[in-house]
Amino acid sequence: MRSEAGRSGSGVVSSFLWSVGLIVLLVWTVVMLYPLVWTLFGSFKDNRALYQNPLGIPAVFHFDNYLRAWTEANIGAFYMNSIIVAASSVAVGVFLSLLAAYVIARFPNPFTRAAFWVLTASMMLPIILTLVPKFLILRRLGLLDTRVGLILIYVAAGVPFGVFLMESFYRHLPRDFEDSAAIDGASHFQTFFRIILPISTGGMMVVSIFLFLRNWNEIYHAMILLSSQSKYTIPLGMLRIVEIQQYSIEWGVIFAGVVIVIIPIVVFFVFANKNIVRGLTSGALKG
Repeated sequence: MRSEAGRSGSGVVSSFLWSVGLIVLLVWTVVMLYPLVWTLFGSFKDNRALYQNPLGIPAVFHFDNYLRAWTEANIGAFYMNSIIVAASSVAVGVFLSLLAAYVIARFPNPFTRAAFWVLTASMMLPIILTLVPKFLILRRLGLLDTRVGLILIYVAAGVPFGVFLMESFYRHLPRDFEDSAAIDGASHFQTFFRIILPISTGGMMVVSIFLFLRNWNEIYHAMILLSSQSKYTIPLGMLRIVEIQQYSIEWGVIFAGVVIVIIPIVVFFVFANKNIVRGLTSGALKG
């Protein structure tokens, strides 16, 4: 009887904790989604409607705010710059990360381990401490105020994270793949590109998504390294628009620009949600 009573009490406590956790998650979800919904509604209002009813649903939907944000506010040009910079830096950064992580995991020696710890330690440095050296290096290379220079900076900043994540995946990967390829006479490069790379899709997706989101929203490096408005990325372009408008800000157009900016992020998470979870757990489940 006591054991049954104990199990019953334990079940009640578990059910209570589950309900409390669910309520907390629901409240947190509402808190996180409300600013996004408010921004979406605001993108369809003019200034008068925003001041009169800032929190309500628009009485009249001003779809022209999106057209004006894309053309008059020059969001289209900033958008293309961000796509070029983010996509290029992610492609190069992921490729270098996979190569470096594979070498560190499969060929352990004092040099590779030291390289791993140096890369890991570099992620702990505040961005503000590295801005001046990066500026001086790009100026000496003649790459200031260029997309190429910004791409190189994003690649250098993204490789440590990619190596940190993928090194664990490769370290727990069974060596049967490499042994079979070696018996067939494949070189290390052939083994990596033909066998290891195809099974690294989950981790590759995780690294790509995290790097893309960071590079897409990054503003500090762009602010310091870019001076030509024609090369501005989305965050810097949005900041510039607010500065130009000053006290006559058309908030509906600004909100429309913000919605346009977050569209790629939403698309990434909708279509890659399963890959993110699988990639983050794959390294822990192997071995």
